[in-house]
Amino acid sequence: MRALILFSLLSAACARPVGWWRADKAPTAEDLYDERFESIVLSPEGPCEPVLARQGEAPRPIIVLVPGVGGEGDEMHEAVPLLMKANPASMFMFRYDPFWKVGELTERLAAGISRLAECVPDGVGRIIVLAHSGGGLLSTVAASMVKPPAEAPTDWLTVVTAASPLAGTTRAPSARPLSEQRLMRVLGSNNDIPFPEPVKGVRVVHLRSSAQSDGYMRPSGDHLPNDPKVGSPGAPQIDLPAELNHSQALVFAAKKIGDGSWVEWFAAPAR
Repeated sequence: MRALILFSLLSAACARPVGWWRADKAPTAEDLYDERFESIVLSPEGPCEPVLARQGEAPRPIIVLVPGVGGEGDEMHEAVPLLMKANPASMFMFRYDPFWKVGELTERLAAGISRLAECVPDGVGRIIVLAHSGGGLLSTVAASMVKPPAEAPTDWLTVVTAASPLAGTTRAPSARPLSEQRLMRVLGSNNDIPFPEPVKGVRVVHLRSSAQSDGYMRPSGDHLPNDPKVGSPGAPQIDLPAELNHSQALVFAAKKIGDGSWVEWFAAPAR
């Protein structure tokens, strides 16, 4: 089973585009997923004009999507239209190659989020990063690397991970520093390296899928890929409904963000 899952991920990861996209263009037909995207530059030197184009007003959320290592499967094809129906101010996506090193990917992700916040200064408290599976590991690390504005409030930026095997999927140990390992290697290891603290103004919540329905969370001996002790320090660990599989976990989170009920996650005590 694990070999089949790994093969499917490897196949989907081939020839993956890397970088930032606007994800909120109106397609000519609802099922034309690719028409929703427009490549942009989000870097410390990148122009703000593409970010500000079609930018809606407060208090609508600004959403950043980070897919899993398998790319944009049916779960993302369902989640993106759901989020757009909720009329966010804007939506972006960070696409990446899972065979790059974690340090390279998190630097790009954190730099893009920081630039987004600079370009939209009234976005404080409205920027939500929704990250699925392996993208959740990248986003959890990036939460310690983003650059908040001066005197950032505690909810300047929110990072939500859904069905992310933050502890790694097997008992095999990983000896090298996290930043120097390729993302696929980290996810296939026993990741016992503590995650860094998020910077001031960033709050993180981990939505944990269950081994009952999510094959990625099945224990490897006594090792738990969704171990609640592993994650961003102090972040709430929320158990999703046990019947949700790996893909459905993202769709569930998208619906909650779309209807605004996601705020209840931060009322839960941290584990």
